[in-house]
Amino acid sequence: MKLPQWVFSGKVNANGLLLPDSKPTKQIQSTILQWWQPGAELYKFTSFYILIYAQPVQLVCELTPGYALVKKGTSYVSGDHFSDDECYPHTVTHNDQGQVQYYKLNDSARCHPGEWLTLENYNVVTLTELAFPPVKPKLIDNNVDKTTRDVFGSEKFAASREQQTLADALKEAGQSTRSIPAKKPSFWQKMLFQLAQRLNTPTHHNSNNTAPESSSSVDQSSSQGSVKLKGWQQWLRKKLLTSRFGVFVGHQQANYLKNMLEMFQQGNFDEALKHAISIDNMPTSPQQNMPSGWLSQQRNTLNFSKEQASGTSYLNVHDDLNNHLQDVYQQSFRQLDQAGRYEDAAFVLGELLNKHDDAVSYLEQKKMYRLAAELAEAKQLSIARVIRLWMLAGEKKHALWLALSTKQLPEAINLLEKTHPELAEALKVYSARQYALAGDYLNAITIGLGVAELEDEVTGWFANLEQIADSALSLKLHVHGLYYDKANASHHAQILHNLFQLQGNTKAESDPIRNHLRLQVINELIALKPQTTAIAWVAKLATRCYYRLAEQGEYQLSSDILKKLLSKIDDPCFLSEARKVKIEREWQGLNQRSNLPLCFSLSTSYPQTPLFDVVCFDNFNLLLAQGDTGLRLVDITGKTIQEYSQPGHKLILSDHCNKALIICQRSTFISLTEFELASHKLTVIGDFEIDHWAKTYDGTFWFCANKQSVYCFDFLTDPGSTHWQINDLPGNVIYIERNEQDVNILIETQHDIQFWSYRFPALTLKWREPIKHCTFEKALGITMLSNTQQVIIAKHVEEQALLLGCQSLVNISSSQSAYQNVPMSSGTLEREWFSFPLTGNLAGFYQLSYFHNVAVFSYQTEAYHVSLFSMKQPITRRSNKIEKELINITADGPLQITHYQHYMIVFSRSGSILVINTLTGQKINQLNI
Repeated sequence: MKLPQWVFSGKVNANGLLLPDSKPTKQIQSTILQWWQPGAELYKFTSFYILIYAQPVQLVCELTPGYALVKKGTSYVSGDHFSDDECYPHTVTHNDQGQVQYYKLNDSARCHPGEWLTLENYNVVTLTELAFPPVKPKLIDNNVDKTTRDVFGSEKFAASREQQTLADALKEAGQSTRSIPAKKPSFWQKMLFQLAQRLNTPTHHNSNNTAPESSSSVDQSSSQGSVKLKGWQQWLRKKLLTSRFGVFVGHQQANYLKNMLEMFQQGNFDEALKHAISIDNMPTSPQQNMPSGWLSQQRNTLNFSKEQASGTSYLNVHDDLNNHLQDVYQQSFRQLDQAGRYEDAAFVLGELLNKHDDAVSYLEQKKMYRLAAELAEAKQLSIARVIRLWMLAGEKKHALWLALSTKQLPEAINLLEKTHPELAEALKVYSARQYALAGDYLNAITIGLGVAELEDEVTGWFANLEQIADSALSLKLHVHGLYYDKANASHHAQILHNLFQLQGNTKAESDPIRNHLRLQVINELIALKPQTTAIAWVAKLATRCYYRLAEQGEYQLSSDILKKLLSKIDDPCFLSEARKVKIEREWQGLNQRSNLPLCFSLSTSYPQTPLFDVVCFDNFNLLLAQGDTGLRLVDITGKTIQEYSQPGHKLILSDHCNKALIICQRSTFISLTEFELASHKLTVIGDFEIDHWAKTYDGTFWFCANKQSVYCFDFLTDPGSTHWQINDLPGNVIYIERNEQDVNILIETQHDIQFWSYRFPALTLKWREPIKHCTFEKALGITMLSNTQQVIIAKHVEEQALLLGCQSLVNISSSQSAYQNVPMSSGTLEREWFSFPLTGNLAGFYQLSYFHNVAVFSYQTEAYHVSLFSMKQPITRRSNKIEKELINITADGPLQITHYQHYMIVFSRSGSILVINTLTGQKINQLNI
């Protein structure tokens, strides 16, 4: 049959097929399986299927069962005669016998041919192990906890055996002097000390017994040589130093010091650098105690805490030793610099003189960027400076990881723009593309706007984000577009106008989801610092909408929000009228209601596909984990948007609510996959031995643990790898939690339970506190409070009663509004604990959670319940932490709890889901999957 002229003919590089559904079901399914390609997507319409390929496929149109589709921008067409005006984003344009038809892909249901295959049609012939064995996450070297000798790396900088012997002697002497006074100097030693003080020796000693200020510049003139001493003065100084040193650590070590100084004076730098002693933490006055770890020692274990060495010795050494070493090292630095031995000179500055900042500047001056970056990072100099040095060294990937993990990307770009604008531009390009690959289009567009190289890509990112048009993320993008995308500011303003326009529609005013999105956009608008005409116009619309909804009781009127909104409006008349408006109706939140608790019931008697977990994205689409059956994406009404064959048991929502981690639990390992909302794409990460994990992640970093190890996965720069991990904890991890400021870990040892808290994003140890086992004795569930070192514990020590309490895991003084960690004894009701009466004997306890100042737990008596309680903030010793029950949900089967912001999602294994606004107590929807 000759094809009509309005469709493609001959050979084409097709991006898809339009397949009419005019044949019997099994026949059309067989046809689709025949033309299927890996990575393809299938869309089902009323009378046809649309098959979209991941990569173009060369087809002969006359031999295909349908019509070839070719991608044109972000749309697909079945012929080459369509103009740009006839093509719409993410739409298939087809000419059906002269009639132009448009099929929007987002309006159809996605399906997968694997759903058509039934196991009854196949027999098991043989079994083969196809799965890859689970692995430990690969650690990417991030230069953490390196000494200066480690950074320079060469054998010539390796510490000699004699230096380690001296270090051990000093350590032993430091420990012994805590209990045994040091040996008293002899008569002749006392005479030498007094003679040195009376003679006018050319030292830097001043009248105040303090060390002189040393120049921090690395450009000192070589003509400044070291101070020249007469022969008898050199003999006296050497005798003095070795005598004093010998009093404390023995004459053998004193001779070692003398030999080391002779190596420097003779110019034998290769050996001198191996034997040299760092002046780091050296005492500068006789009254100052010498720390026991004043020699540079290499660390033998991976320890991410930045704790100081414990204890100090009582050795007192005069300034002469410190000052003389400085003289020798400064002179050596100048000689090495003159000789062109720049690496050796930098080593003297950084390791021996303890001038890390000067050493980094010196290496950068000599264009030794990699070494400068390694040293700057190891010594924890300014993060923005470290990122700049890694960019200069050509290591964009590591520079970006540092910028993202420390949230210093804007500072690093600003610093680079001052000296190397081309590298600042390169960092913008690289970071924007990495954000886009990770599905974070908001950050990608914010960084990429205005960068010429990314102009076309930014347009595509806008289109991808607009696919989820009713999401908070895409609406926030339009807010930023008012300023950063001035060329299309009118388009962004029109989208926001449609959001805030009420037009007297009562249904639109009472739509809880739309009102939630409006408030999200208002908060984003007032956080935007720049001011333009478009921003002022949208702010007027937002103010009218905010007043109207507050009057209807949908919002709690906030004077702070109003003040910030009005500050963005430059219309005097509007401002005058707005300030006169008074809201008569008082907003009544859930906590102010008199008929508490609100009661709901949830039927679980639907024999549907098992439901293991649920997460809610910011467009109120729900991702359902149905075990080995797969995943399902539905809207808030329960309509299926797309189904996946990827198994999943646990889901972890990102902070921006646009991505989720999918965990498939096996007997000894987990399979990890990431889902991105904008593209509906699944990315397989791998199989790992993980037994505990944080229930949230920021879209980039995820913390998890296995036995005595803790890992931080990086999903942006290197998925499946970690840039930070601990492998030598004193016990097994039993709980891990993260928030914007901390990563908190509970570790069970043989003697106690330890609470470890790391600062985020610096990942330095903040707290390490032992906790008595009786604190968690008879605990049914625990959960951490956000941004605190406090934990909510549920216990059962009374008949027909649950005890809920909030306890601090860190012993802080009462002046800091916290209380001591006093464990509750069994059977005793302490003042801080709240007793919740049960309707019967406790038969099961399933979950305890905390979010947005409410505690919620799931339990079983005669029936199954979920109870939600309000909590006072801040939590102090004298306040009742748990106040009263706000919501009680009953069911005939076990219930689980998750949440999205202040929305609580309660679901059963059989597929019943209930969504409730915990601020107002309003039921958003109840559905059965």
